[in-house]
Amino acid sequence: MDKKALIDKLFQLGKERGLEDMEVSYDSGTSFSLKIFKKEIDGYNLSQSDVLKFRGLYNGKMGYSYTEKVDE
Repeated sequence: MDKKALIDKLFQLGKERGLEDMEVSYDSGTSFSLKIFKKEIDGYNLSQSDVLKFRGLYNGKMGYSYTEKVDE
């Protein structure tokens, strides 16, 4: 599922469940690190991270949630 469809679905489900106001934030990034020791590659790391944050107002109270596993 693409990000736009997932975010649209979150807003739809929130509205159906009575949330008055909602906010979604999506952050994605990649990281690469390389360690060299005595002119030799000692280690490397390549990673990707995705974070989805959701905030909503329900009965006048704010709730907040986030996840690092972004899927349906």
